Amino acid sequence: MPVTILHSMRLSSEEKRRIGDALAHIFLDCGLSQTEAMVDFEQKESARIAGEEHPRSAHAPALPPMISPEFKSRARRTKAELRALEHQLIEALKSNQTLSSLQARRLLGLTNCDWAPATLRRLFQDLEHRGLVVQQGLKRGTSYAWVGHGETTH
Repeated sequence: MPVTILHSMRLSSEEKRRIGDALAHIFLDCGLSQTEAMVDFEQKESARIAGEEHPRSAHAPALPPMISPEFKSRARRTKAELRALEHQLIEALKSNQTLSSLQARRLLGLTNCDWAPATLRRLFQDLEHRGLVVQQGLKRGTSYAWVGHGETTH
């Protein structure tokens, strides 16, 4: 039986549930049923992120929560889901330098979400207010350019 052991600093039961659900989907995609694989969480005072050279201390900033796929079809999103969406938007802006709302919807996989234009507009406005992006153009020609200085949280 394949066993996946996750060494982490501190995870809440909700975070463990979300990670476990995501891994269960991955196992299913690889042809393993839930009874053929096991996930175990072990707490460590310092944990290493894949690809990181140095372990993170217990006081390192938390990574944004994973977004479950069903959030796209719900009428409302949780604060954690909105924070994760904002993080994804920031990463897309950093890699593309300039994005329109439509480009952001496509990159984030939100093209079929009725709520996405208004939500992205609010996120772009918040990022602009915090000085991380600059609005360019008006109306349908509006795009947002990344000018952030590394600060991405409220």
